[in-house]
Amino acid sequence: MRARPPSPLISAETVTARVELIDGDITVVAGGYNATDHIAKAKESATSLTSQGVDDLYAKHLEWWKTYWSKSYVTLGDELLEKFYYGALYVLGCSTREGSIPPGLAGPWHLNGPICWSNKYTLDYNFMATWWGVYSSNRPELALPYYEVILGLLPAGRLLAQEHGTKGVLFGVNAHAWNGFTDTRTLNMKGNASLAALNFIMHYQYTQDERFLLDKAWPLLKELAVFWEDNLVWEEGAARWVIRDSGAREGQKDTNAINDLGHVSTLFRFLLSVSDLLEGKRSRGEVIHITDGQKEKWRSYVKNLSAFPTILFDGKKVFKEAENRTRMSLGMAGDNSDVLMHVFPSEALSLGSDPELLQIARNTVDALNPVEKKASWFQANCFPKIYTQAVRSGYPAETIVENLKTILAGRQPYDDRGDHVFLRNNLTIVPPVHGIESVGAIEAINSMLLQSHDHTIRVFPVWMKDKPARFKDLRAYGAFLVSSEYANGRVGFIDITSEAGRPCKVANPWPGKTCEVISSVGGRQEKVDFRLDENVIQFSTEKGKQYRVQAP
Repeated sequence: MRARPPSPLISAETVTARVELIDGDITVVAGGYNATDHIAKAKESATSLTSQGVDDLYAKHLEWWKTYWSKSYVTLGDELLEKFYYGALYVLGCSTREGSIPPGLAGPWHLNGPICWSNKYTLDYNFMATWWGVYSSNRPELALPYYEVILGLLPAGRLLAQEHGTKGVLFGVNAHAWNGFTDTRTLNMKGNASLAALNFIMHYQYTQDERFLLDKAWPLLKELAVFWEDNLVWEEGAARWVIRDSGAREGQKDTNAINDLGHVSTLFRFLLSVSDLLEGKRSRGEVIHITDGQKEKWRSYVKNLSAFPTILFDGKKVFKEAENRTRMSLGMAGDNSDVLMHVFPSEALSLGSDPELLQIARNTVDALNPVEKKASWFQANCFPKIYTQAVRSGYPAETIVENLKTILAGRQPYDDRGDHVFLRNNLTIVPPVHGIESVGAIEAINSMLLQSHDHTIRVFPVWMKDKPARFKDLRAYGAFLVSSEYANGRVGFIDITSEAGRPCKVANPWPGKTCEVISSVGGRQEKVDFRLDENVIQFSTEKGKQYRVQAP
């Protein structure tokens, strides 16, 4: 059999063998990159199968899906939204599991014809977007294959950084599954490795998994710290740190690209927050030591990093892609929403941020989406981004849902790239040029129901006032599982399970009313002391305990 070039879609050499059973055929696939005995292994596996063996595999298959679907659920009172949401979770469950090769742009399945963009791992958002919704959906383990690919790129990333005369790691735009880039073009984007790191940061923040932090996250984060220490430039006159010669888009040469500013801010805030935990711990044979000088430098980056660039548009202040630009974004209205990457996935803003910054973010959503013109709601690259960015900005839920349902139903007023986006009968998205990354948009739905990325749990923070909804066991920062319901215009309760015993902060959805916190363990309930500070309920938790926050 002819060897194929490396592709994330399949191994370099594969073959299928078929065995006839009483109630049907079974297909066995064997192979791997540079495999030589794949045909023999496939035949051996096929011929060794028995009816009982197949029955056992099927039972294991059913048990896996039963466990998978029980991890969390949402009830939205909207058939179309729920079809997309659960269809996306089904696609994720089918395509990305521990020990497997993660899907490329087209996903892991392809029936005929050319594969879009050669099914590469595109690192300026597409690849990582696939997993943006798995953390809050309480399925963080789905991202494990992603981390292996990114960590496998570190040696190639170090070499690429050296070729560019810098330290740490620098990522090309496109990669494959076998520890390398499909080419070494960076397209002048310094921030791709830091964008890749955001998923690692989310995983730890949502799970508080210390072993993951040490073995998976730290090897990448330490390289990024070195890279930015070598690339951030101190501007004495303005007393600020500047990012120069890095594109907000492919091929651009910008100053203070807004996505880079978001990634860097989040990276160093996170490193400072876990530095004491990391100190003295072992990571892949290395004993971690972070000096006081390093921490002081990181604090300076956080405090003195250049502000997110803004510009006036139709009399309102909006964000712009980079400081040197003379307009909001390259294509203006209807363009890619990279101008809001600092809102999400960088999570540099939250609903608890400066109200002026949040208003600028909402103004930017407006500017990207004029009512009578081309709108970013329907732009091909925007699907896994713009809806979550709008929700995280506090944009009106009714408008977000209306436009999301418009595109899911295939009723958008124009085609972005000559193809029509809509939800197919099998509950997957028909995209113009991309594919599986569309599942990342489930984070928009989760974020309407629950936000926590500033370590304050907010239930139904951006939801429709007259629409009942409920959710069970969505995951929040701090390793909390949260359940709640919304009916008759108010939140009924907030149930919280503490997996890590961290302090808990909950934005009070009943301002002016008397609240209480009740703990439950072993069927025994007792009141918990809490503090109410600026309408935020704060209390200590114990690992494994359940808590109910309510206004009786």
